[in-house]
Amino acid sequence: MWGKKSPAAPTRGLSDEEVGLQPKQAILKPLTPEALYAMASPAVVRLTALNYKSEEVGHGTGFFVRANGWLVTNYHVIADAKYVSLSTVTGTSARADLVLAWDEKADLAVLVVEGGTTTALKLFGETRIFPCLKLAPAAHMPAVGSRVWAIGNPQGLANSLSEGIVSGLRSDEGVTQVQCTAAVSPGSSGGPLLDCYGRVLGVMASMQTDAERLSQNLNFAVSSIAVRSLLARAATATAQPVGNLKRTFTAEETIAKTRSRLEKDPGNAWEWCFLGDWLNRVHRWTEARDTYQKALQLKPNNAEVYAIALFGLALAQWGLEDYAGVNESLKRAEAVEPDSAKYKVDLGYFYERTNRPKLAISVLQEAIRLAPRSTEARSGLIFVLSNMGKYADALLQCDELERLDPDQGRSERKSVLELMKLNEK
Repeated sequence: MWGKKSPAAPTRGLSDEEVGLQPKQAILKPLTPEALYAMASPAVVRLTALNYKSEEVGHGTGFFVRANGWLVTNYHVIADAKYVSLSTVTGTSARADLVLAWDEKADLAVLVVEGGTTTALKLFGETRIFPCLKLAPAAHMPAVGSRVWAIGNPQGLANSLSEGIVSGLRSDEGVTQVQCTAAVSPGSSGGPLLDCYGRVLGVMASMQTDAERLSQNLNFAVSSIAVRSLLARAATATAQPVGNLKRTFTAEETIAKTRSRLEKDPGNAWEWCFLGDWLNRVHRWTEARDTYQKALQLKPNNAEVYAIALFGLALAQWGLEDYAGVNESLKRAEAVEPDSAKYKVDLGYFYERTNRPKLAISVLQEAIRLAPRSTEARSGLIFVLSNMGKYADALLQCDELERLDPDQGRSERKSVLELMKLNEK
């Protein structure tokens, strides 16, 4: 897959995996985009971060770097998680409950998927190992102008491939970053940035938008230099629960830093949405409402930004008990992205909480039609049906959810059965 290693190449006591990270440039041949995707895609998975209530608190992408189940992603994808669910491009799923090492500054983490051969068989069939990607050589830095490819899960669209070029090499607080034009969207964080040989140049981490030219995104990947350093730490680390991760910055610090950035770039709709998100988290509803309204006043031509601003506005209005405003904002978000299941799920929960269960069921069923593999939509429908006392229908949906995510399906079934017992008394 990666070219044969020269029999004369000295190993200097390195492990097989480390030797694999250092193939001779001369024996490598550039891959076509089709071949690169076919080779790399099996190693890339969608990650869903869940809290102790099995509620989604984050999502992104990860990729295997060791055949024993080591998985690299962004720190921010899993920072608030109790555990992490992963799913492959074929739809099979497993859990990653343990983290080996993380670096908040570099925004990187190394998870480990337990189960060895058993889990590998479940996820990838008869291969019995986890397909993994190789890092670019230690001293290698991509040339500006060289072609690169990113694989991620933007908006949950499994293993999407995007192409671009290296725009520059940057340093942010001592962390080397690769600036590129390969597209990044929410859900792509943690995916690999690959060179033409299929080697990992970095981990896609962030996107900035030029407020005056919204169609031109600035995308950044944490260099494989930082990944290599973290893997070295992971090799001697003791695995611990993902839930042990703690952010070392406070909400107030984040809000202050974001306001500082907005003073320099007040036309950045993404930053206004980010600020609004943190204000919502600390229940500063009025400030959050005003912040999202500023984002909307910029009239972003990016539908995703527009919908995110509307959804954040709805959360702030909910906190202010402005239910008419919530209804209007969610309907507008749904209209901006009519084929997005996410906003229909949010609208379904809103209908349920405002005593309109039939509307909730209708919109959640539509979300499932648009995204049959959405565990969030299926879980929402179970919640509404069980609250209506339609336990048989709710349990049927638990069956469907269990096929998508066994752990979440069993958890939902347990909740439905407990509710049934309470109502029988």
